[in-house]
Amino acid sequence: MTNEEFIKSVSLEGEEWSDVVGYEGLYKVSSFGRIISLSRTIKNRYGERMLNPLIMNPQMNNKGYYNIILRKKGNIQHFLIHRLVAIHFICNNLHYDEIDHIDGNKANNNFDNLRWCNRKSNMRNKNTKEKLSQNASKRINEKNWKSKPIVGININNGDDILFFKSMCDARRNGFNQGAISAVCLHKRKCYKNYKWMYLSDYETLINKSKNSLPNG
Repeated sequence: MTNEEFIKSVSLEGEEWSDVVGYEGLYKVSSFGRIISLSRTIKNRYGERMLNPLIMNPQMNNKGYYNIILRKKGNIQHFLIHRLVAIHFICNNLHYDEIDHIDGNKANNNFDNLRWCNRKSNMRNKNTKEKLSQNASKRINEKNWKSKPIVGININNGDDILFFKSMCDARRNGFNQGAISAVCLHKRKCYKNYKWMYLSDYETLINKSKNSLPNG
């Protein structure tokens, strides 16, 4: 199958393709954020080998953006998908250096969801601000969870009770912080034969037990 036939067979309605600048004849990028590795012959120590055309699978980086690795003459280079799309399909007459995901979804690299912008307008995006606010709240809540006093009750011996001033304190004593958190959040039943809970939940449990005792 030729490159042209392959592109025609995989193209979606309205999808356009462009050679990646600097990698002509090797890779194409689409207006929908897809990358094709073109058919070509490569040489190695065993001779020549034909590579068939294929749609590449991008990887998500630690910031939530998709990137791809392109190879040329033994050199490799990482590229952000949204930047490739913007460079090849969106005019940048004002020479901005940032690219905004209009809907706030970093995985949506369709050309009509991207726009060139400066830092100020990028941060003004309502969706971007909401994402930043949500992430900040998540970090604050996570910090609060980790700093709260916790209690571990041995599931085989109710008299064996551990008290720690925080999950970090428990970690310093040989316990896994993530596992304790999972029990406290009811995502698992126990860890190291202990039922873990926040001190506030433990106190509530004790008070309920006292109130359930008969008077006299």
